[in-house]
Amino acid sequence: MSILTGAQCATTKAAAVGYKFDGFSVIPLWGKRPANGVRWQPFQYRRASLPEIHRWDKIRALQNVGIVCGEISGNLVVMDCDSLEASALFEQAFPALTETFTVATGSGKGYHYYFYVEFLPRTTRALNIAGGNLELRSEGCYVVAPPSVHPDTGKHYSIARPIPILKLAALSHVVTWLTELMKAKQQQQNPPQEQHATKRKEGRTMLEKGRIRNPAAYGRAALDKETDILRRTPEGGRNIQLNSSAYNLGQLVGDGILGRGQVEDALQAAAVSIGQDEGESRRTIKSGLDRGIAATRSAQWSKRGQ
Repeated sequence: MSILTGAQCATTKAAAVGYKFDGFSVIPLWGKRPANGVRWQPFQYRRASLPEIHRWDKIRALQNVGIVCGEISGNLVVMDCDSLEASALFEQAFPALTETFTVATGSGKGYHYYFYVEFLPRTTRALNIAGGNLELRSEGCYVVAPPSVHPDTGKHYSIARPIPILKLAALSHVVTWLTELMKAKQQQQNPPQEQHATKRKEGRTMLEKGRIRNPAAYGRAALDKETDILRRTPEGGRNIQLNSSAYNLGQLVGDGILGRGQVEDALQAAAVSIGQDEGESRRTIKSGLDRGIAATRSAQWSKRGQ
């Protein structure tokens, strides 16, 4: 059975069943978000049963259908380009990677490029690039699949290239490319001379105080700690914790110990993995980071006379 079996179905129920039998983990969506009353996180680790899919349809949860990325779906990774400009940039950079099963999104502007990989990459984003966003969706993410309907345009997600999913060893070169795009974007917003001068000044302050002898290790440990706390935060307090984690890590971004894009990617991936809305998460992360960057860790230590 091919992914075309599910993608060519006229109803989301039939598509969900088709995708299931082709080895994908499916979830019910309302618009682009998981249906109310259905937690999608468990389906990162197990696939829905046929009775579950029938129940979703019965309670009208299957307005749209999503496919979960990552190991549960056979190491599925999807490159999400949300504009024609972003798609053109990706296709120009990696023409060989366009020879894969591709979905035209319901916005009428974007494309999803599907891949199977031997080694799963981390979810990586390059935002506000060339008039759009590029996102390599991996573990902890999902994509809206045909024949779902876009909540804003009313148009269906549809097959753009009806060919098999490309199988690859890895997509590390795409991760590197996206990371470099974000670095270039950040340098445009913060001139390198000013950025480097700030990092050197703040870095010296912290090192001279003897508080951080290995900035790289300190930053990695802080990033791991905050994302772990976020993933373990109970429902109801997650957005508050996301803002707090972004603030804490923003202090280190301000000191040049962590990169803003690095923190945004890690927190966004953690937030999505626990069911937080992507757009709301981005806004929360930006707010927390902006406040943290303006109140660097070294400045806080100085105020306390440490």
